[in-house]
Amino acid sequence: TAEKNECKCKTGYNPQGNACAKQATKPVVTTIQEGIEEQINLEIKSDTLFVSGKADLSQPEGENTLNKFIKDIQKYDLNDGKFCIAITGHTDRVPFKKAANKNNQQLSLERANAIKNILISQAKINAANIKTDGNGETECTPNKYPNANDSRCRRVDITLTTGTCQS
Repeated sequence: TAEKNECKCKTGYNPQGNACAKQATKPVVTTIQEGIEEQINLEIKSDTLFVSGKADLSQPEGENTLNKFIKDIQKYDLNDGKFCIAITGHTDRVPFKKAANKNNQQLSLERANAIKNILISQAKINAANIKTDGNGETECTPNKYPNANDSRCRRVDITLTTGTCQS
């Protein structure tokens, strides 16, 4: 498991959404080249983006991380059909107590769609180049994460790959 301030992915951001000290001056996206299969992963803890149980982006730290990501990817033509952004929401295993009509799978998809809408409106990325999914609590298994409320389960993964989005 990565330490709190250790970079866990190529993007230069750690799971808390903070720029890693050793890569803070580098742009988030640095490895996309036309004709070469590349993948960029950005993992943002849901706590830095959303209030518990909500899908409205409302946390300043998460907004800052997302804005840095948008700034860095805007140098690429992401609407040329050669790239796909996959956004997947994840949750912990704690069930909703007050909202009987809502569950973790639905919440994770709503959060992924909230990020998609920001990429469409702020980065001007065509919706056809973005796909979303909500995994809910499926990856937050008791064997891997004994605590049902483990914060490592609550996250949004953004994966930028070369190629087209497939449903």
